[in-house]
Amino acid sequence: MQYSYLHRAIGLSLVGRLDGAQQDIEHFYDLDKSDPYRVLWRYIINSQVDLAAAETQLDNVQKADDDKRFAWAIVEVINGDLSEEDFFDNIANGIQTNEELAQRLCEAYYYLAHWHMNNNALDKAIYYLKLSAATNVKDFIEYKYSLIDLNNIQKKLQAQVAKVQEAKEQGATQ
Repeated sequence: MQYSYLHRAIGLSLVGRLDGAQQDIEHFYDLDKSDPYRVLWRYIINSQVDLAAAETQLDNVQKADDDKRFAWAIVEVINGDLSEEDFFDNIANGIQTNEELAQRLCEAYYYLAHWHMNNNALDKAIYYLKLSAATNVKDFIEYKYSLIDLNNIQKKLQAQVAKVQEAKEQGATQ
């Protein structure tokens, strides 16, 4: 039942109902503050409202010293405590199968794509979202939302192009 809060938060954020999304993601996060994925989703949702506050929240998260979960390395990259290059150099550590590597890459690409979006690097964000989708890890939420995010970005860019074309046409007729 806990994950219903996450999914509703994501759904609400996708339709622009950010107050409800924030309430749900905070509740989801409060249920297990030691989970790095909850920390990352909290960052993604809250960054849509106030990027500086979301970054401060992320920076203030305390991980247990003995917590070796991979996703904490993603948090470290976003916080600036680990370079992206060093992160990817070590991404395969502890991996036994290609399937495990694909799963880890799917997650890494997705969360780092959102970090790049927040830093106005849309080209790199799109690249990472495409890589996340290319892992073809269909059971992972990051795979599914990478496809949705790519579709939403495409729609926004098409609307911007249409607006520019309309402005050009209006300028030419005057």
